[in-house]
Amino acid sequence: FFCQEHDLKYRGKPFILFGVEHAPICPLCEKKYDEQKEREEKKIQDEIKIQQFSKMNIEPMYFNKKISDYIPQNESQMKAQNAIQKLIADELKKVILLGNNGLGKTLLGSIAVQAVGGAIYSAYEIGLLVRGSYNNSSEFETLDRLARLPLLVIDEYEKCKTSKASNDMFSYIFDKRHSRGLRTVLLSNYHLKKSCKKGGCDECFETLLTNDLISRFRQNGEIIEMYGEDYRRKNRG
Repeated sequence: FFCQEHDLKYRGKPFILFGVEHAPICPLCEKKYDEQKEREEKKIQDEIKIQQFSKMNIEPMYFNKKISDYIPQNESQMKAQNAIQKLIADELKKVILLGNNGLGKTLLGSIAVQAVGGAIYSAYEIGLLVRGSYNNSSEFETLDRLARLPLLVIDEYEKCKTSKASNDMFSYIFDKRHSRGLRTVLLSNYHLKKSCKKGGCDECFETLLTNDLISRFRQNGEIIEMYGEDYRRKNRG
């Protein structure tokens, strides 16, 4: 047989379709078709993934990241990576990562959400969600949804308002998730009071949570302070 498209002579067995004999498909045409079909299937799968990531509120820069993509630069970052690995394996229920910008806290949180399911929101975004700025559901429905996610990662927790209403909102979410045995991660640029150079200041993490909540996070959980260079600043310079 001869394929005009590829200027190729080839052998093959004719096949019958609807009572009509047809020449076999050229090997190169068949390969081209298979490759095109594979590309189309990959495009569909990529689009499905993007929709899933968007639903999880993961930023595009963290799409398809895995725990192996995080390269710790020191012991504190290694502890953070190990804690997230344990959380993914359901060996930990709660993780708090503290440290300056650019240490990979959001990356680790996004990796955990992709592995477990759930969502990552900043504290500010949660405030908007609960006030109904993103959808028409009631505040209770939104709180209940957040309290039932397989994993909830709250980024920039230091930016939550310290009003009674805000404290009550987050306390409700944490209490429900704790009682349901669901995994929770908090990310913050603040530090622990024991590490504070001033012996206590407005940026101590203890100013954001009550002692009861901190104690609850330590139950089957870890609180880790991360140190090191700002990766983003290092890459820019």
